Order: sequence, then structure tokens, then C-alpha cells
Amino acid sequence: MTAHGNTIHRPRPVRDDDLFVVSIHEGELQRIANWVAEYPRRETGGDLFGFWTHTGAPAVQLTLGPGPNARHEHAAFFQDADYLRNRGRRAQDQYGLQHIGDWHSHHELGLAEPSSGDVSTALRTLELNGFTRFLIFVANIRAGERAMIRRRFTGQVQINAFLFERGRPSFRRGRFQVLPGESPTGASAERAGIIKPVGGELAPVAVPVVAAPAAGPRPQGWFTEQWGTEFLRRVDATCRELFRDCRMMVTPDGALTYHFSNAAGNWSMAFPPDFPDGEVHVLLEERPAARIAPHASMTDADFCRTVTDVVTATTAPRPAPRVEEPTEAAAAEPERSDVE
Repeated sequence: MTAHGNTIHRPRPVRDDDLFVVSIHEGELQRIANWVAEYPRRETGGDLFGFWTHTGAPAVQLTLGPGPNARHEHAAFFQDADYLRNRGRRAQDQYGLQHIGDWHSHHELGLAEPSSGDVSTALRTLELNGFTRFLIFVANIRAGERAMIRRRFTGQVQINAFLFERGRPSFRRGRFQVLPGESPTGASAERAGIIKPVGGELAPVAVPVVAAPAAGPRPQGWFTEQWGTEFLRRVDATCRELFRDCRMMVTPDGALTYHFSNAAGNWSMAFPPDFPDGEVHVLLEERPAARIAPHASMTDADFCRTVTDVVTATTAPRPAPRVEEPTEAAAAEPERSDVE
């Protein structure tokens, strides 16, 4: 929940050397922008799922929007608690993600940072839940005379990031490290029905970014690269056609495990942080079943075919042992006795 009164109190600005970096994919920023564009005159919001790196930097993997019973008011947003509870649990169970923050819009209120009410809510969240950190995105609409012309959104959504920490009375301002394309987790969550796909015309979005890509963390590993995102998306699509209970788990050190099941049991593919240089370990019921060593000419289709071959070979029914019929001579041979 976030609410704003007619207060003129603003948190004291922080120094530039207090900046932090948050990583997020373009696709997840676009989701937020489109949700904001749906409510140009009222507040909207949602939640951020991901993890914290070993340095304490936030890495957003999945964004939730407003639930069907959320309340959108001119200066307040109240999330649908049942929706957050249900979708949040699925995000945690299927992808191993943490609820690391939330986002909301100030539409055209002219407030591009957390209000005093937001600050109080964030600090209370830290205390009540025992969190050490909590991330907040604040979205604003920048428009000329009007954000909507004939029901068409004509503004620009600007998103800023703020980090609240236990024991600190104010917030830190953030810069974005924008990763290309869709988040593999977000794309998988769409197919799993956890979130809805981005539809309609894409709203323009802008964020403050780090000066150079190298200045921010790259916590998610190989699948943050464009080729890795595309590869994982195709693997996920193929597995969902062939198997059930498909889900992926990501750890802050860049290791990714993809889980699925079939009649033989529960399978997993453990991708090393240095993929594709390292081998992928395929396990059935947590026992080694095969190892896949990628090579330079291996395509995503080749990889999927190899996985399918491994599963098929492991689960194919074994032929029954052949029983030899006795010959006539053997049948006619009298039994021998050791007793003379």
C-alpha cells in the first residue's frame, strides 16, 4: 500500500556517492511502463521479485502488476493481497525468487521520489518482516498537455529506483543496469500463467542508467546476455511442450537449474555459471543421468534434441529377458541323481 497526503515534507537528498545499481531486463521495465499507462490519472503498482547479490545489490528477475482487486486512487494504491500472496508464492516456489521490493506510480503528481508516506511504509516493512533491505521503484508520467489523446497514451513513463536499509532513516538513489531483451524468468512465468504478457502498444519508458555497463554488477551470469536469454527461452518452450512441472531456479552466483518431470520422475538440468564452457549435469531424482558438453557448433535445437534423447534413453522400457525354450534332446535327457 502507498498513500500520499498534501504534505510538503520531503526526505533529505542523498549524496551521489551513495548511489546503488539495480539490474533489470528491458522486458520487465516495459511491463511496468504499460501498467502505468493503463492508469494515467490514478496510482497503480505491483511487486518486484529477484535476489540480492553478495555485495547487496538488487537484481530484479520478475515484476508483478496490480491484482484484479487492487484499489487505484488519485493519491494512493492498495495491492490485491490475495493476488500478491498467490502469485508471490508461485514465483518463490517455481523460480526460487525473493520478494525484494515493490513499485508504484505517481502518474502526473510531480513527485519523482518516495513521499513521506512511502518512506514510513518502507521503514515499517523492514521492521515488521525482518528485512535488511527493501527496493522501491517510483514511476511518473511525463507528458505535454495531456497524457491521453483519444484514449491513446502519448506520454513517457519515467522510473526511478530507491533503496531502503535497516537502521538508515533515508533512502539511497539508484541507477539502472538495463539488460537486453526479456528476462528468462519473466518469459517462463508468462508461459506458466503467473503473469500476463505485455499487450497493446508499448509505452515509452526512460530510466537513469549507469555510466558504463562495467560499473554495475552482472549477478545473473550467462543468461543475462542476449544469446543466453534467447537460448533459455527456446529451451523452456521446448521443455513445456514435452514435459510437465517446468520451472527454473537461479542463485546469486549465476548458477541456474532447470527442473521438469515426466513418468520416470523428477529431472533437473544444472547449468554451471561458466556455461557454455562448462558441462550441464542432467539428473533424475537427484542422481546423475548424463552430462552434456556443449561444443562450438551446438545450437539451441541441438541442445534440446540432446536433452530429449537423454530422457528417452533413460525412460524407454527395457525389453524383457529372453527365455530359451528347451530342445527336444534336453527334454528327453533323464534326470541324474547323485545317489548311486
